[in-house]
Amino acid sequence: MSMPDNMTLKATVENKGDSGTGKREKKTASLSDRFSWPGRIAILMALLYSPWVFASVPFGPQRWIMVMLMLALAFWWFETALNKRKSQVFPYMFYLVALGVLIGIVQLTHLPDFLIQMLSGRQSEIYTKYSGIEDPTVTISLDREGTYHQLRLLTMALAGLLLGCRFFRTKRDGIILMSVVTISGVVLSVYGIVQGLTKTGEEFWYSGVSIGLAWFGPFINRNNGAGYLAMCLACCIGLTVIVMQQKSSKDRSKSILGDRPFFQKIYYQFMQFVSELDALKIALLLANVLIVIGIIGTKSRGGVVAMVGAGFGTLLMFGVARKPKNTLIVLVPMITLVVVVSLWLGIGEGLLKRFERIDFVDSTNSEVRLIHWADTYPAVSEMGIFGSGLGSYAGVHRLYRASDHEKGIFEYAENQFFQALVEAGWPGLFIFLIAWVLAIQYAYLLLFR
Repeated sequence: MSMPDNMTLKATVENKGDSGTGKREKKTASLSDRFSWPGRIAILMALLYSPWVFASVPFGPQRWIMVMLMLALAFWWFETALNKRKSQVFPYMFYLVALGVLIGIVQLTHLPDFLIQMLSGRQSEIYTKYSGIEDPTVTISLDREGTYHQLRLLTMALAGLLLGCRFFRTKRDGIILMSVVTISGVVLSVYGIVQGLTKTGEEFWYSGVSIGLAWFGPFINRNNGAGYLAMCLACCIGLTVIVMQQKSSKDRSKSILGDRPFFQKIYYQFMQFVSELDALKIALLLANVLIVIGIIGTKSRGGVVAMVGAGFGTLLMFGVARKPKNTLIVLVPMITLVVVVSLWLGIGEGLLKRFERIDFVDSTNSEVRLIHWADTYPAVSEMGIFGSGLGSYAGVHRLYRASDHEKGIFEYAENQFFQALVEAGWPGLFIFLIAWVLAIQYAYLLLFR
């Protein structure tokens, strides 16, 4: 990391990496590929494995994902040594995730008394009250096990981010990554829909776990399934855009149509689009449809709203950046197919019923999220600068809930911004917001490139 530009997404995309022009790069290119490809394969295996083991929530699957990440890191180090690299690409997002890890470490560290008094709030009182010890060992985190768990996940994310920047920075490697994630999304969508329609009441390969009403495929929660499929959809759309831009014939619509009527122009453009379709393009269009139907099949209200909102924003940005001509010709049949298939399978009706059950008015309902956030908000000012500890939200909510009974305990805030504020304080929320700004800037840059 010798120059600030090396930390940007633009440098990641433009860096030629293994295809350098120097003699040393040419001599070591083949050896470099020998270590780069096993690293890529290890990352792809982790991507394919993680959603099928109950969304990698149990520690057992996380352990195997860590092993795959460690293997990929080892190949990265070998490749770096072979090429004798003096710099690496560290995107700005790396530092934000690293700051999150640092906050978690501070929350777990047994700090001196004067630092505890400066950085913590009610932690000393709570530790004394619930431990029964007059002078207990106090940390900022009220749930050390939960914070260890979140640190483990953040460390995995940090490793995956670095490995992704190294092994998938060229267009060819990016296409491979998007293809794998797209195929994974299609298979997960089909599996989840079939499982929901058969109503077996249990996971197909693991009969000891009952799925209940909130599950989708191998995911423990429908929102987790919808979130993962939304990422798969993003990769599928990106891959579709790349493939669709590879036209087999020149665009002669302006010279042929001239001043002909509007509908005749639409008809000609539609026939030209159909004539340029091949097996790969048709497969990608169907993949988009299947993943969208899968997101609807999760019956996740947040997932569907996120898909619609992000889809509209992407279309708007992409239209400004590229000014595509065949957008409506592609979108109208796809949306029609999604609606028809969803209604035919009955999953669209189930989603509409879930939206009808949204109630933000009844103040007697203990499960209303707005009331639950209002109950927990005092913890923001009472837990100190760095919050109550990563992964501690369930315990904090129990301390601050308005009622004395156990009904309506929220393990999560159901809002990442609010949960970041409670668990990591204002610094954690600031880091989270900056990460969102960077993500939007990255998306904007890629759409215009």
